[in-house]
Amino acid sequence: MADNLSVIPDIQVSPYMLSAPTPPAVHVLPDTCEYDLAMRGGLHELTMMVQIFVSITTDQGAQVLLDQYLAPTGAQSVKAALESDITLGGAAQSLHVQMFTYRQYPRPEGDPFLGADFTVQVYT
Repeated sequence: MADNLSVIPDIQVSPYMLSAPTPPAVHVLPDTCEYDLAMRGGLHELTMMVQIFVSITTDQGAQVLLDQYLAPTGAQSVKAALESDITLGGAAQSLHVQMFTYRQYPRPEGDPFLGADFTVQVYT
């Protein structure tokens, strides 16, 4: 998934949780997995979380930038980037970005980040 996201310009991308992201940044986290949806373990459903962060330097500017990442299409669209190869280079049968939740991420020091959690279903 990080490979798919790497086409988005000017953003830090990680396939692992970032403990100190440098916004704009995006990372991929496992959420849940349901095994053996087909006979003999032929299908597994993974729910992945993709989190994106932007700095709140100005209220409007942060929201405008984040909205570009949340758009369903476009060069900065997380959904479009993730779904650009739904087989993840042959590692999956299918991938679908289901939804996002807009939120603020608190930080121990400094201002919070503005961002979103994407829910992504992956079938392997």
